[in-house]
Amino acid sequence: MDEDLDGDGLLNRYDLDSDNDGCLDSYEAGYTDQDVNGILGTGETYAVVVDSKGRVIKNEDQSPVVDGYTLPDDLNGNGVYDFREKGIQAEIIKHPEDIIIEPCKES
Repeated sequence: MDEDLDGDGLLNRYDLDSDNDGCLDSYEAGYTDQDVNGILGTGETYAVVVDSKGRVIKNEDQSPVVDGYTLPDDLNGNGVYDFREKGIQAEIIKHPEDIIIEPCKES
């Protein structure tokens, strides 16, 4: 199903910031993007090389992609990615405050 969740006229599958929050989807998904253009790999024309699974494996200049696809953490080494495991319950120890930060920046 094609959607345009942010109503900017671009279908989500073509939109580099599909929720229009000022943060590129590639960054939100946990990928690294050396030239910060929202597309894995580097180059002016986005003429990257992909493998049979659609993963970017070479940059426009045919050099290998240095990073981008990293395995999620499994800090306890039990073979289950940490994002799939139940963590400890959060405890609120003071009232929340409003904080304004720049998009894609950590506070």
